[in-house]
Amino acid sequence: MSLDGKLEIYGITDVGRKRAHNEDTIGNDCELGIAILADGMGGYNTGEVASAMAVSTILEDLLENLRHAKKGHIDEETGFSE
Repeated sequence: MSLDGKLEIYGITDVGRKRAHNEDTIGNDCELGIAILADGMGGYNTGEVASAMAVSTILEDLLENLRHAKKGHIDEETGFSE
Protein backbone atom coordinates (compact mmCIF):
# COMPACT_ATOMS: atom_id res chain seq x y z
CA MET A 1 0.00 0.00 0.00
CA SER A 2 1.33 3.41 -0.93
CA LEU A 3 0.70 6.48 1.19
CA ASP A 4 1.88 8.76 -1.63
CA GLY A 5 -0.42 11.79 -1.79
CA LYS A 6 -2.17 10.77 1.45
CA LEU A 7 0.51 11.69 3.96
CA GLU A 8 2.58 14.80 4.52
CA ILE A 9 5.62 14.61 6.76
CA TYR A 10 7.12 17.73 8.32
CA GLY A 11 10.20 17.92 10.50
CA ILE A 12 12.09 20.58 12.36
CA THR A 13 15.16 20.51 14.55
CA ASP A 14 16.81 23.17 16.64
CA VAL A 15 20.46 24.01 17.22
CA GLY A 16 19.81 24.27 20.94
CA ARG A 17 21.40 26.61 23.45
CA LYS A 18 25.03 25.46 23.46
CA ARG A 19 26.04 24.91 19.83
CA ALA A 20 26.69 27.22 16.89
CA HIS A 21 25.26 24.86 14.26
CA ASN A 22 22.68 22.11 14.01
CA GLU A 23 23.98 18.56 13.58
CA ASP A 24 20.59 16.81 13.49
CA THR A 25 19.30 15.04 10.39
CA ILE A 26 15.73 14.17 9.39
CA GLY A 27 14.86 11.74 6.61
CA ASN A 28 11.55 10.41 5.37
CA ASP A 29 9.71 8.42 2.76
CA CYS A 30 6.13 9.66 2.40
CA GLU A 31 5.13 6.76 0.17
CA LEU A 32 5.82 4.27 2.98
CA GLY A 33 5.05 6.59 5.89
CA ILE A 34 8.53 6.46 7.40
CA ALA A 35 10.20 9.33 9.28
CA ILE A 36 13.62 9.15 10.95
CA LEU A 37 15.42 11.68 13.15
CA ALA A 38 19.06 11.36 14.21
CA ASP A 39 20.36 13.65 16.94
CA GLY A 40 23.77 14.98 15.92
CA MET A 41 25.86 14.41 19.07
CA GLY A 42 26.74 18.08 19.52
CA GLY A 43 30.28 18.76 20.63
CA TYR A 44 31.87 15.87 18.75
CA ASN A 45 33.69 16.26 15.44
CA THR A 46 31.44 15.86 12.39
CA GLY A 47 28.28 15.06 14.33
CA GLU A 48 26.28 16.18 11.30
CA VAL A 49 28.07 13.59 9.15
CA ALA A 50 27.30 10.81 11.63
CA SER A 51 23.62 11.75 11.89
CA ALA A 52 23.29 12.01 8.09
CA MET A 53 24.94 8.60 7.67
CA ALA A 54 22.64 7.06 10.28
CA VAL A 55 19.48 8.40 8.61
CA SER A 56 20.67 7.42 5.14
CA THR A 57 21.67 3.90 6.21
CA ILE A 58 18.44 3.24 8.11
CA LEU A 59 16.24 4.50 5.26
CA GLU A 60 18.16 2.47 2.66
CA ASP A 61 17.98 -0.71 4.74
CA LEU A 62 14.30 -0.26 5.54
CA LEU A 63 13.38 0.39 1.92
CA GLU A 64 15.41 -2.58 0.70
CA ASN A 65 13.89 -4.94 3.27
CA LEU A 66 10.36 -3.70 2.64
CA ARG A 67 10.76 -4.26 -1.11
CA HIS A 68 11.59 -7.92 -0.47
CA ALA A 69 9.10 -8.53 2.34
CA LYS A 70 6.60 -11.29 1.75
CA LYS A 71 3.37 -9.53 2.58
CA GLY A 72 1.17 -11.57 4.87
CA HIS A 73 3.88 -14.18 5.48
CA ILE A 74 4.03 -15.29 9.13
CA ASP A 75 7.50 -15.71 10.60
CA GLU A 76 7.42 -19.09 12.37
CA GLU A 77 10.04 -18.03 14.93
CA THR A 78 8.36 -14.84 16.11
CA GLY A 79 4.76 -15.29 15.03
CA PHE A 80 4.79 -11.84 13.42
CA SER A 81 3.83 -11.13 9.85
CA GLU A 82 6.06 -9.16 7.54
